[in-house]
Amino acid sequence: MTAAVSGQNLAFTWPDYITGYSLQTSAKLGTGATWVPATGSSFILTNGTFLIQLPMTNQQAFYRLVK
Repeated sequence: MTAAVSGQNLAFTWPDYITGYSLQTSAKLGTGATWVPATGSSFILTNGTFLIQLPMTNQQAFYRLVK
């Protein structure tokens, strides 16, 4: 997975052969971390790559792909 700034959004991409995964976010890592689905635009599949864009905020966040 890669993450990049795209205007006022964070753009997450990963290869299309990694299927059945969803993007989750948490405000912290380790003990007590609560992972929830990342809300934003729908996943887009283009040229062999999944893409999801999320609006940037002033809050710290961590992201992961899970199956």
